[in-house]
Amino acid sequence: MNLETLNNYLKRISWQYSNPTPDLATLILLQKQHTHHISFENLNPFLGIPVKLDTYSLQRKFLQDHRGGYCFEHSLFFKQILEAIGFRVKGAIGRVWRNNAIEESPQNPRTHMILIVDIDNTLFHVDVGFGGLVPTQPLLLKSNSVQKTTHEDYKFIQDKDEFTLLALVENQWRVLYTFNLTPQYFPDFEMTNWFTATHPKSLFINHLIVVKRCNNGHYALKDNRLTTYNFNKDPERKYFVSSTEIKEVLQDIFALPLYNLPGLDEKLTQIIHQEHHKL
Repeated sequence: MNLETLNNYLKRISWQYSNPTPDLATLILLQKQHTHHISFENLNPFLGIPVKLDTYSLQRKFLQDHRGGYCFEHSLFFKQILEAIGFRVKGAIGRVWRNNAIEESPQNPRTHMILIVDIDNTLFHVDVGFGGLVPTQPLLLKSNSVQKTTHEDYKFIQDKDEFTLLALVENQWRVLYTFNLTPQYFPDFEMTNWFTATHPKSLFINHLIVVKRCNNGHYALKDNRLTTYNFNKDPERKYFVSSTEIKEVLQDIFALPLYNLPGLDEKLTQIIHQEHHKL
């Protein structure tokens, strides 16, 4: 990654600090800015558009098109940024849980990508692509230690070589995903990305999911329902009855340009009809 591309990224995340250096203070600021300025979104798989992970495609999508993406796109792109600054980074694959109880089986394949950053021989967990509960700062890879962030509290539970990440939500610990430090390579991410983006039962094929962190909580759009989460307040939900309303939210709240998205109106109308028939 050249200096111009890095500077374009820093502009995208409204970087107003000194030149980034490969230290913890910089990593904390980068993760916060990234999660606050670039949305988690699945418009490509939702519309049947290929999810490409090569360097050119990621840089074009995030920097030229001002789009977001889901975990593989966010993590691989953020990995490029960190490596350009001088961080030592490797990728890992996690197994997202369907339920909140640590005693239950997760039942899902490993389809979530995270990053492990080594700073002075200390490992930090970095995740910029996990939707509404994405950590807004790096987490020290240490078991049974509650770690506070600008949003939720988190902790890891370790069982042999497996780490499980939990978040404190409404005073209860919620299991997010399990992962280990087995080395993963680009073909591993390509394979799991292809499964996630194309399997007929994939969540990202069948539902529109868009999330963005903000200083007071986060916004989450699922199909035609927008939920606003604010600290110390009950969630506020709003349902939309037209594709025009959903597109306005995508542009105004999630800052997503909506060009080069063939079939968007048809898919939005389809999910509105589906949700209406559930009532």
